[in-house]
Amino acid sequence: ENSKIGSNNYYGKSKIQIHKTLIQFSKIKKINCTNLRTFNVLGKDTKKNNIINYIKKNINKKIIFKNINSERDYMWIGDFLTCIEKIVLNNNKNYQAINIGTGKGTTIYKILEICKKINNLKINLKKIKNENKVYSFEKKITNINRLKKIISTNKFLIIDETIKKII
Repeated sequence: ENSKIGSNNYYGKSKIQIHKTLIQFSKIKKINCTNLRTFNVLGKDTKKNNIINYIKKNINKKIIFKNINSERDYMWIGDFLTCIEKIVLNNNKNYQAINIGTGKGTTIYKILEICKKINNLKINLKKIKNENKVYSFEKKITNINRLKKIISTNKFLIIDETIKKII
């Protein structure tokens, strides 16, 4: 929230440009606006592939992940919609941006462990881990300080329960 915006990939740079354009437009038109930054929203969507559906569909195939040690913020769709509702009803300040997420991170490796435990799946976690040569740690977790002020909570469905709902 307080750091300079910067990114080294096209997706990140595009998000930054859209945010800057939104702020510029709101100043020109003299309107209040807030950029809602969503992270990884998970639900029972059958048309769009998410990490859980991908694992479930490919469990008997060779699964290769670029980096199973990367940590991301995953949120259940019901919690996400509750946040949106509370933001619309209770956002009395003119924030330029509000991050929507849980504020907690989960690695793909942890998700694989949970899927294995929940569904009694035959996943050879050692084989998956060893087939991936990338062991670096990348962390993309949401800073939800503004969100907590607006919705008055930070209790969201934990990743184990989210995965159970999807599987």
